[in-house]
Amino acid sequence: MERLRSAAGIELSQLRQPFVRWSQRTCNDIAQFACDNFGTDAAMSAAQTVEAGHFQLLELLVRTAPTVGDGLRIGCWFFPLLHDGGRLVHERLPSGAHSVTWLPPRNFSVHHAYVELTFGVTVLGIRREARCEHASATEVNLRSAKVANTALYERVLGCRPRFEMQEDRMVIDRRVASLAMVRCNADVHEKARVLAHELIADEP
Repeated sequence: MERLRSAAGIELSQLRQPFVRWSQRTCNDIAQFACDNFGTDAAMSAAQTVEAGHFQLLELLVRTAPTVGDGLRIGCWFFPLLHDGGRLVHERLPSGAHSVTWLPPRNFSVHHAYVELTFGVTVLGIRREARCEHASATEVNLRSAKVANTALYERVLGCRPRFEMQEDRMVIDRRVASLAMVRCNADVHEKARVLAHELIADEP
């Protein structure tokens, strides 16, 4: 962690400040350092270390939704709570499956590891919040370069991703999307939704 902090030029005091947002350039530097030192699948390793509650309000919105599909939809809608610029677009497909597509910002780049991390955290969160350890994505397309060993990707995502594609997109099938969220709570969800709307409206 100390090597990672130093390489990215982050002061120790910055790590101790709650709710601080780092610049995308700093985040990209951290991601590149992680990939260079821990392997091209570093995002999948990182996804496995994310603890429940890490994403605060956005996570509360998702986990209190009625179903996995509802959680995907609401998570994409309120993704600006986490990232200013990039978008996650939710679509319900004719098959009943749900897709999540990353639309990168136009004015700056986002390291591919963050996109992979987002997909990895999403699948692992589904397993935890729906209490279905075998839940997985049925399809994952990534723009990033091909990886020789995809074992960790397959373990985290539940399928073998396709690399060097035209878009970053993940598909969750109808069966998984229909799973109930074990922490579903309509009252809490509505209060969180109102607060999220207010926070996004206040963004400059």
